[in-house]
Amino acid sequence: MLTKEFWESDKRDWIDVDKLNPGDIPVETTCINVDTRDMAAILSFKPVTADFYGPHSGNSKKVFRAYSILIDPKIKPEFLIDRSQIIPFLRMIKQIKGDQYMLDFNLPNVHYNGWDFKYLRIFKHTKLDGYVVCTDTLKAVKWQEMNENTIEKHF
Repeated sequence: MLTKEFWESDKRDWIDVDKLNPGDIPVETTCINVDTRDMAAILSFKPVTADFYGPHSGNSKKVFRAYSILIDPKIKPEFLIDRSQIIPFLRMIKQIKGDQYMLDFNLPNVHYNGWDFKYLRIFKHTKLDGYVVCTDTLKAVKWQEMNENTIEKHF
């Protein structure tokens, strides 16, 4: 089991999702970043604020679209994923992605550009027990809609 101390140490690195267990995500985790090109993850414990991706992160052009959802106690349940479901979800994404380099989904009512899924950002909800899956462009997604029926195949 990987601890918060491991994730905060100099020894931490991106870890393939197949090498992670659900217990490897400590309760204190505020953000899980997943590089979908190789399906590797790294965790953060910094407080998530509206300027989480502001000038200090080198991403000053990003607008944290999902932040209002992260602080909303009346969030729709379909946006929440339980901590114990995150690793199985990421393994499923890796399996259906296969050898594709670019990850893209055609989700109901919204189409995302392939580079929107270059990274998945999974943020802890600030008031509820659960996490919210976001695109690299910080848009919240209904994670259960990301499956073998909605993935776009690029060859």
